[in-house]
Amino acid sequence: MKRREQKDIAADILNETKRGSKISRIVYRCNLNFEIARLYLNRLLGEGLLEISEGAFRTTEKGKIYLKSYRDFKALWSQLDFSP
Repeated sequence: MKRREQKDIAADILNETKRGSKISRIVYRCNLNFEIARLYLNRLLGEGLLEISEGAFRTTEKGKIYLKSYRDFKALWSQLDFSP
């Protein structure tokens, strides 16, 4: 199994929190442990990609822009051919 990169984990969390999620749901749905989840949540909060609203983590507008850019990049990257 390939290890996920930081940008992939961030995108997983932002996708999961679009409608609001508590940390236990994020851990379960994003396949993280609590320690790693807390690190990412704090970083995403600090960057303004997440907010806490009504006791749940929610993706901000800035976070939604990140998600769109991430998906666009992945789609473009998958179309590139690096074979010799």
